[in-house]
Amino acid sequence: MRPMGPARLRRTAVAATAVWAGAVLAGSTVVPSPAGALGAPGSCGRPSGCTAFELQHAGSSYGWYPVRHRHEFKGAKPAAWVKGAGGQLWTTKGMLTLNGRRGDLSATWTGAAYDRGRWEVRMRTDQNNVRAAHAPGLTDYLVKVELVPVTEEHCGAEGVTLLAYHPSEPTTAGFAVHSLPNLTHTASLTTRRPVGRSRWHTFAVELADDHVSWFVDAKVVATQPTSTPLLDVPLQMRVSLVATPGATMRPTKVQLDWARYWPLTKPNKKPLTAPPLTEGRYDAAC
Repeated sequence: MRPMGPARLRRTAVAATAVWAGAVLAGSTVVPSPAGALGAPGSCGRPSGCTAFELQHAGSSYGWYPVRHRHEFKGAKPAAWVKGAGGQLWTTKGMLTLNGRRGDLSATWTGAAYDRGRWEVRMRTDQNNVRAAHAPGLTDYLVKVELVPVTEEHCGAEGVTLLAYHPSEPTTAGFAVHSLPNLTHTASLTTRRPVGRSRWHTFAVELADDHVSWFVDAKVVATQPTSTPLLDVPLQMRVSLVATPGATMRPTKVQLDWARYWPLTKPNKKPLTAPPLTEGRYDAAC
């Protein structure tokens, strides 16, 4: 997909301001079964009950479990996560880390390719602990989480952007869905909690026949209804640091705590009411 910078987002997007509750709960006490107000046993994939921390994401809040695919990134880098050209990719302390210093860097989850379903990732962007990240004269990476076709044949005209942001604009998040022949729907969201800084956040998308919905920190933030399916090809998650050609990039580290995929087997426990996106033309299509 073509990088979607903030200027283009502002030109084409509808502002959809959303405020969601508080910080991610960091408690580690396991809620005994039954889990009561924090969710029924199994609502986060743990039959005996769930921690408050485990319940702060869309999969739990909207009742998507049981999960079909999940990665916790403990141990060696999973073979299903494939690094693109350039940069560094490794696992440490239960995190998959992309370390960008020059050029583009990406990691693609090849083990969960579907044309329908729900994908979610818990991640953060960390510049504070990257050497030279705050030197003057550097250009921000564009951080993107996408669903991309297994075989890209139309120059990015098929796919979903779960999230696109520049760390220097940490409260502006972009979303999009591109479909053939050259249709695009885009939106930008002004967030109270900075998505582009070192705190953890969860980002998810639900792709169904009659809608696409986006979630940030366990809250639905945008829903695009459609009378016919916008996409009909197997899609897989890709996390990217997109460089600006010819620029000296600001060193940036993106870390994934986990990634998950659910089928559409269970209905959502809560409504997906949220602002729609703005329809436009995707000029890069081929």
